Amino acid sequence: MPEPSINKFKRAMLGMYKWYPAFSSCDDFEKEFGKDEGRRVIEKLEEDGLIGGVAYNNETDELFYELTPKGLDFVVSIINLDYGKKMLNYSEEMRKFTI
Repeated sequence: MPEPSINKFKRAMLGMYKWYPAFSSCDDFEKEFGKDEGRRVIEKLEEDGLIGGVAYNNETDELFYELTPKGLDFVVSIINLDYGKKMLNYSEEMRKFTI
């Protein structure tokens, strides 16, 4: 079964967040989705305002991009959602010991 696209997307966005604000990313989405599909994802994210500063390097055939404030908020929301799910699972597991 192929991996869901949302998991690839989350990994790429979290990868960009890891280096924020010091560096621009150049291949997070290309690694996760492949070159062609990754570039389509980058175009869509730029349209939606989640990434910006997209620049193409002719010598290396790479796109460079960075998180926008809106993208940063989105990544933090992803982190909070994942943490909330973990805490919910933990509280359900601990509930067994209190009943």
